[in-house]
Amino acid sequence: MKWLPDDIDLTDYMQSQEMRQKVRPASDFRADVLQRLKSDPSLTGERLPWKKTEKLIRFRAGELTLWTGINGHGKSKLLGQVATGLMYQGAAVCIASLEMHPAETVKRMVEQAEGNGRRSERYGNQYLDWSDNRLWVYDHVGECKSDRMLALVRYCAAKLQIKHFFIDALMKCGVKQDDYDAQSAFVSALCDICRDTGIHIHLVAHSKKQMDESRQPGKMDVKGSGTIGDLVFNIITIWRNKPKEAAHAARDYSHDGESDQVLICDKQRNGNWEGKVGLWFHPQSGQYLEECDIAPCDLMENLP
Repeated sequence: MKWLPDDIDLTDYMQSQEMRQKVRPASDFRADVLQRLKSDPSLTGERLPWKKTEKLIRFRAGELTLWTGINGHGKSKLLGQVATGLMYQGAAVCIASLEMHPAETVKRMVEQAEGNGRRSERYGNQYLDWSDNRLWVYDHVGECKSDRMLALVRYCAAKLQIKHFFIDALMKCGVKQDDYDAQSAFVSALCDICRDTGIHIHLVAHSKKQMDESRQPGKMDVKGSGTIGDLVFNIITIWRNKPKEAAHAARDYSHDGESDQVLICDKQRNGNWEGKVGLWFHPQSGQYLEECDIAPCDLMENLP
């Protein structure tokens, strides 16, 4: 695991660079077109760490995925498991967790990956050795100016060959919640970086406050500018089954057949699937499991 210092010189990456000639004859794309005709482009790219989602959604190069959901519904924890799964597939990952100390972010990923709740120092060392040259973390907590964040992503793509960059969260990227034009411009700039470098960006944005957390939010509930959802390639909402938890607390087990967590794919521009997938949460390890009767596993050694 590598650290990106907060005082890194990003001057050379503050301005976007044109990386292709814009107007070209269609035949220039011959190899790409023929390859796409030959294979299913919706199944290219890295996948989520659950077997049942393998043919449903992929994280393709050059795209931006928006992860959204109600505050406290497990977005950051679930994305830790997603990040470990991407590293297992050989992709280099950088996490800018602006709401949590980087050491705490990595500690939670280690606990989750171990899968048994032991929190052993031995496993921690193994994970950190395994994640070296696969995982980078941005050593900064708090607001990060939008131009600096854009420069950081360009730097990671160009110098570190990062394939997946996580920004947690949009509200910490120097754009005010009521400045919709600035939000749209920032997300549009992120899309440009994805296009120009091939990096895949995972951007976390909270949902609007809900009167009732039992209602599953969707792409229309993203807090901020409505154009954000139009700009991004994929939108995934994470919803925690609070009604099931409340029923359990009251010793009502009528919800036992329901999943603990729901992933809702509301948009997948280059994929063929939109829908919902249920997951079960294992509190001792922090892992999200694809079925209620599956045991947690070592995430460094197993990807279903």
